[in-house]
Amino acid sequence: MKSNQNNELRWSDAIDLANHIKNGDFSAREVIEAAVRRVEAGNSSLNAVITETFEKSLVSLPVSSERPFHGVPLLIKDLGVAVDGTFYSAGNRALKEARYRSIGDSLIIKRFREAGFVLLGKTNSPELGTLPTTEPLAWGPSRNPYNLHLSPGGSSGGSAAAVAAGFTPVAHASDGGGSIRVPASSCGLVGLKPSRGRITLSPHAGEAWAGCVTDGVVSRSVRDTAAVLDILSVPAVGDPYHAPFPERSFLSVMSDLPPRLKIALAWEEPRIGLRPTPECIEAVEYAGNLLESLGHYVELERPKAWDATLVHGAFSRIVSVCVAREIEGIGKLLGRELKENEVEPLNWVLAARGRETAAKDYLSCVDELHAFSRLYASFFSGPDGFDILVTPTMATPPPALGSMVGTAEDPLLGFRKSVPLIAYTSPINISGQPGISLPLFTTSEGIPIGVQLISSYGQEALLLRLANELAMIAPWNDRHPKEFL
Repeated sequence: MKSNQNNELRWSDAIDLANHIKNGDFSAREVIEAAVRRVEAGNSSLNAVITETFEKSLVSLPVSSERPFHGVPLLIKDLGVAVDGTFYSAGNRALKEARYRSIGDSLIIKRFREAGFVLLGKTNSPELGTLPTTEPLAWGPSRNPYNLHLSPGGSSGGSAAAVAAGFTPVAHASDGGGSIRVPASSCGLVGLKPSRGRITLSPHAGEAWAGCVTDGVVSRSVRDTAAVLDILSVPAVGDPYHAPFPERSFLSVMSDLPPRLKIALAWEEPRIGLRPTPECIEAVEYAGNLLESLGHYVELERPKAWDATLVHGAFSRIVSVCVAREIEGIGKLLGRELKENEVEPLNWVLAARGRETAAKDYLSCVDELHAFSRLYASFFSGPDGFDILVTPTMATPPPALGSMVGTAEDPLLGFRKSVPLIAYTSPINISGQPGISLPLFTTSEGIPIGVQLISSYGQEALLLRLANELAMIAPWNDRHPKEFL
């Protein structure tokens, strides 16, 4: 295969790849084999893919070419979803060493397959997804393709590193406090956290982290994000709730230019005493200038519930309870209780805290999150409400690997150091609104810096339309890490 063809396969988005296959430019097998070669050549430096299913993928190539993503390669995050017969670890050493295999597919995996995607393997994730960096003791750190000494973010860091390096055009991701948007920002990708209830967690859960967790993808294009959202956003029987549908598909709606919007920019102190770096401020100002040039009304303003410091304690308590339950669940899969040395220090401490939380206290924490959500959502409602809020995705560029990892003496070190990375993203998990990180900016060294756009609940269509409008005047599709060109 010629060099320009290799580059075309590496950097095409999923829609382009699917069209190449439909038009006969490449066969599905050629596309998958090229993706496999890219993973084999580049993964040793990134440690993004931890479980390979290459042979199975080639054997199970979909026959029908009528599926929208027939033959397009995809990677799945090794956390929270089951892929039948495939190793599952959730970043935990005990599950890894037991070589535990999932039984049955999660519903979103079935939907990926039905759409024609070909699953190549699983990507690295921090243990139980509790940190915004991907450095599990079980698998070792994943590295940022733009600088191998930096974190690719987390918890979907393996997926983001793989897509940024051109292994696949999209990869499965999930987000409970920023775990789609933080890696997207760190690796120069598009990362949408959908509205609460938009994507089913069937059949294994109705909700997770009191409704803060959702699945999704990281991708290189807004249109891929929209197209995959169409595939995944059909409710399942028995879901406790579901976000309202747009009148048309997300992909078709996205092509319409949005109306003139009222847009707020905000970056000051998302937590008391926390100020974003100058580059992150400059990124938001740059986005504001772009939006004004498109005819939108832009002003500096922030929600009344801007500082989430007060609700952070309730959020972390809920996470602790869920971690305790997850560790207990791993024990049930293995047929025994986990020992302290089989769980990372952070999660062992969180689980202990979770077990100490009374049911009435947990419900009080849920009430605190709901109160915060109402206040935050009010910024987008009423005659004086804003259509869109624009913030930094993170308060800093991606941190150095190793800088956020706790120790046995200070297991909560990483948790505390996470604040600058999730201060702008976690409130949107709590409120249930959709938020998207766009790769609009870079540091002087070429390290990506994301800008987050937030809309009111259920308004992904508006968010995608605006994101696409920005992508047309400030494209990023020719921006790739030098090591993988």
